[in-house]
Amino acid sequence: ELFVAITREMSSQTLKVWRELIDGINTSEQKIRAIAKQFPAHLKRLADAYHVIHGALTTSHDRKVLGVMKEHYIEIERFFCKIISEGQSAGEFRTNVSAKIPAWQLINTGIGFAMIRLNLRHFENLSVEDAIEFILRGLKH
Repeated sequence: ELFVAITREMSSQTLKVWRELIDGINTSEQKIRAIAKQFPAHLKRLADAYHVIHGALTTSHDRKVLGVMKEHYIEIERFFCKIISEGQSAGEFRTNVSAKIPAWQLINTGIGFAMIRLNLRHFENLSVEDAIEFILRGLKH
């Protein structure tokens, strides 16, 4: 029960922060950049919760744990798919690719960055912003 509560709270906090952050930003590209720019600070603020969640993601077989993890990532997927779909509709991004593909590239980049940053301190020079720029270039026409 504690794990479920921690995951739901962290998920809620993450989406709230991201929604507030991108409120008033006009382009999808700039929204994604804004999230990438603040991600290291966000990760640092919620480090304990991310340690718990990533530990469970890599080791748990408990149905309840996996269910709440699935819930979390579905919400994150919806969030990024909406931004990417809006960018596709506005002509910012290619339309010949499902929004889920780049959404999951963003999610996987975030997971990988978080796991390395939180567990291997000597890789602090890794730039999530550079990784996101690489994904954004791939979305261009």
